[in-house]
Amino acid sequence: MATGIRANRKAERVALARQLLNARWRKGRIKEAMNAKYGLAPRTCEKYLKLARDQLVSESGQSQLEHKADAYGFYISVIQDDKSTVREKLVAQERIDKLMGLECPTQYEMEVSNTAVRVIEMPDNQREPNLIDNLSKARTHEGNGNGRPRTD
Repeated sequence: MATGIRANRKAERVALARQLLNARWRKGRIKEAMNAKYGLAPRTCEKYLKLARDQLVSESGQSQLEHKADAYGFYISVIQDDKSTVREKLVAQERIDKLMGLECPTQYEMEVSNTAVRVIEMPDNQREPNLIDNLSKARTHEGNGNGRPRTD
């Protein structure tokens, strides 16, 4: 009986996460809403968000790489559009950086000898290898990165 209740609770929480993702809520705001409704910790909310994202991707019929390629193509089109504002281009570039894992966390260390601060970036092996090549292949195999063949 307890497993059925847990499964129902899990399904309800994943459904809420899906609904909020579909409404384009940001991750932090979703976590706040789930905490307010269910009293969940942020890490627990991450688990439900991952399940919800996985469901959305599987129902779309596209792989995660294809979704990334679509987003990459869209952001590139924003940057290349003469009508885009500088702010829109900046946001598009930031999203490309995030897609490619260029926004890596940094760690600050203090050297004891001379108290100099140095920055250490995450190792490259924690980033997705060959992402740029994979995105380029995914965009060119269909044509323009939006899943439809080129018309030009």
